[in-house]
Amino acid sequence: MPKILLSLITGIQNALGDVVYYMVGSNCYMRRKGNGPSGEATDAQVAQQNIMGTLGRLSSMFDPITSIGLKVGKCSGPSAVYNNFVHYNRKNVSWDAEKKEVVVNFSALVLSHGTLYPPEVTVTVTAEGRSLSFEQEVGFEGAKMNPDDELFAGIFDMKNEFCTIVPLRTRSESGTTVKTLPVQWDFDSVIVYAFARDAKKRHCSAAIVIHGL
Repeated sequence: MPKILLSLITGIQNALGDVVYYMVGSNCYMRRKGNGPSGEATDAQVAQQNIMGTLGRLSSMFDPITSIGLKVGKCSGPSAVYNNFVHYNRKNVSWDAEKKEVVVNFSALVLSHGTLYPPEVTVTVTAEGRSLSFEQEVGFEGAKMNPDDELFAGIFDMKNEFCTIVPLRTRSESGTTVKTLPVQWDFDSVIVYAFARDAKKRHCSAAIVIHGL
């Protein structure tokens, strides 16, 4: 049986309807009750309406991360970031016609995309001090790993839908970066991602989960 993540249900419920998060193996899925058909809408139209609505909501939730991680090439405005998000994540959102639910493979969501190697970053979360301590080691140089690559951490609070970006050190540096979160953030619902962007802001790495899920 899937494991229900009770700490994640309530926070998204008001924003996305009836939402349940659950684990199957190492993947986290989200189920969302769909809207009923309006007028003479076909089953395909209802599915498309609910899928695109969910993609739009997810894109807005993760905007602080995707506005960097999916902002690549000459077309880099808000609409381009949204279009990139939909393009990369359309396969991760499906419609269950029998249950009339949108299902999101949350673990597979693409928040950053590119040819760079992901950064080597670890994080220690201390709930008592409401702090996140990011540790970096000097990475080796090579193809798709530039010493001046900029590293970022993206922090997302599933319950409150808060999202923020923490600039870290470059790939050639080692050290610790500490971020303290406000009291409004729910530490039990925090997910942390890490990704890299080259100094010319043309290429990114995939965003990897370093805490949560």
